Amino acid sequence: MKKLNILFGTLIAISILFFAACGGGGASGNSPSGVVDEYYDAFQSGDYEGMVMLFEGSESLSADKIKKNAEMFKMGESQLEARGGIKKFTVTEEEINDAGDAATLKIKTIYGNGDEADSEMNLVKVNGKWKFKKMF
Repeated sequence: MKKLNILFGTLIAISILFFAACGGGGASGNSPSGVVDEYYDAFQSGDYEGMVMLFEGSESLSADKIKKNAEMFKMGESQLEARGGIKKFTVTEEEINDAGDAATLKIKTIYGNGDEADSEMNLVKVNGKWKFKKMF
């Protein structure tokens, strides 16, 4: 069950990277959108370990654990392709809490095969930088 949750989270995270391809902006790490840009850049260059490092708590992972999580991202990519890739990706809402240390992105994804999914990604500010909420 834990692997299924990680894989589902991976698919959502991969979906987020396509937001950057459709628009997005913001300075890296300085906004939730900036983290999405970093994630997209890492994905485009095949830097799956870099993608892992955009999650809360990643700094304390062993090199072996980073590598294992990176493999999960790579597996998620093939599942995304099986759905025909991403046809359209829209962030329908970005909400940052009053303290400025947590954010929620609501996302609508339309896949190439016509399936639609609504999802939500949570981000937290760690040492002044936005990170995706811990999933591993």
